[in-house]
Amino acid sequence: MRLMKQAWALLLILGAVGCATGSKGGAVQPRPQIDFVQLVGASEVQSVGPFDVKYGMRITNPSTQPITLRRIELRQIGTGTYMLTRNAPILRQDAIEPGGSIEVSFWQHAYSRVLPGSFGSSEPVTLRVVTFFASPHGSFQQIKQVVLGQFD
Repeated sequence: MRLMKQAWALLLILGAVGCATGSKGGAVQPRPQIDFVQLVGASEVQSVGPFDVKYGMRITNPSTQPITLRRIELRQIGTGTYMLTRNAPILRQDAIEPGGSIEVSFWQHAYSRVLPGSFGSSEPVTLRVVTFFASPHGSFQQIKQVVLGQFD
């Protein structure tokens, strides 16, 4: 019985030490703030077929550590006025200083599904945006879902 109590005491001590040393930098750093917009989309006279969409992001780093934007992945959720035709990641290497922000923009290939003025021509496009970062404490990602209105 005494051996069992010693084993439990040892486990509790090891658990407390593990919790005390589990974080690399002490306090948890706040996540970046991400604003995502569509800068150029389908025009009101866009015919059915391929075209390019331009997206923009503003990323603000509220932490006390520098971070680096490494990659952006877009996935369309459901249908919309257009469909993204490629799901290739956007590779970046943008440093964001503590308390700073950056703006990035990029183009993606899309396919317009409907004629202007027809049913569904103003249907919003919903995207899942996964942003990958590197920091002195390791890599992390942030997931955001955005609904982009068309012809607002």
